Amino acid sequence: MGTEEIPAKEKRNEEEALLSPELRALGIAGQEPCRLSAAQAWLMLNYLQSAFDIVRLVDAATNRQFFLNNAGEAAEEPYRCYAVWKRGGRCENCISAKVFSTRGRAAKFEFVDGDVYHVLAKYLEVEGVPYSLELVSRITDETLFGAYGRSELVRSISNYNRRLYCDPLTGARNRQYYAEQLKELRGDLAVAMMDADDFKGINDTYGHQAGDLALKAIAKTAFACMRGSDCCVRYGGDEFLLLFREIPFDRFAARLEEIRLAVSGATLQEYPEIRLSVSIGGAYGTGGMPELMRLADQMLYQSKAAGSSAVQKYAGPPREL
Repeated sequence: MGTEEIPAKEKRNEEEALLSPELRALGIAGQEPCRLSAAQAWLMLNYLQSAFDIVRLVDAATNRQFFLNNAGEAAEEPYRCYAVWKRGGRCENCISAKVFSTRGRAAKFEFVDGDVYHVLAKYLEVEGVPYSLELVSRITDETLFGAYGRSELVRSISNYNRRLYCDPLTGARNRQYYAEQLKELRGDLAVAMMDADDFKGINDTYGHQAGDLALKAIAKTAFACMRGSDCCVRYGGDEFLLLFREIPFDRFAARLEEIRLAVSGATLQEYPEIRLSVSIGGAYGTGGMPELMRLADQMLYQSKAAGSSAVQKYAGPPREL
C-alpha cells in the first residue's frame, strides 16, 4: 500500500474536528453514501490504518487501487485490486463492485494461503469521485472458526459464493451477478446478447421440460467456446449476456460466430427432432456496460430481423459510446 507522511501543520490543526466520532462512523457504517473532502478522507484513512490490516480505495469499474498522498491527491497503485488476494483477475464475488451497484456497504470473507480475512467495503466519494473503501482484517482467533474448523469454513463460504451467483438451471451466472458485479464495469469491453430462436415454439410444441433442456444445451455450448476469464449470464428467460475481456475485435467476432455454429450443431438426446439455433448481437468498444449492452441489444434486434441463427456486430470508436 502507499505510505503517507504527516500532513502539514495547518492541516493537523483541523484533525480533531475532521476525525470526530460521527465522521469515523460515517466512513465504516451505515448504508448512506459518504461524501468527504480530500482532507477529511486523508485523515480518516490514516486513522483507520491503525485498526485494520489493509485500508484502500478501489475503483471497482476498472479494478484500480488508489491511496491518498499527503496533499490529499489520489495516486494509483501499480497493481490491480485483486493482486492482494494473489489472483490474476477480477474476484468472483467482488465486494467493491457490489457497493458500487448499491451505493451502500457490504462484507465478505477472503482466503489466502490458509489465512482468513474479513473484508468490509463502503461506498464513498472523495471530492465527488466515487470509490469503494475496503477495510481488511486478518482473523487470528481460532475460536471464531467454530467446531468445524478453518478448512470447513473456507469450503462453506466458497460454496455459498458460487451458489449466490449461479443460475440453477443452466449453470450460467444469474441476473443478480450482473447487477452486483458487472453493471458498473467500464473500459474496453466486448459484450454480446444471445437469444434462443423460436424458444416459445419449443415450449409450446414439446413442453417446458424440452425448453429447459434447450437452454441447458445452449449455455453448455457457449461455455465450451469461451475462456475462463469470459462470462456468460442468463439475463432473461431465453436471453444470455456474454462478456469477453481483453480480446481483439476480429477474435471477438470469430468467437460469436463459433458459438452460433456450435449451437446449430448441438442436439438434445431426448428430443433429437429439435433444431437449436441462436441469434447474437455484439458490441465492441470503450464505455460503460449499460451502453455496450444497449448497442448489443440493437445488434441482436437486427440479427432477429435478418432471420434465425444470425450474428450482427458493432465496433464503436473509443470513448464515444
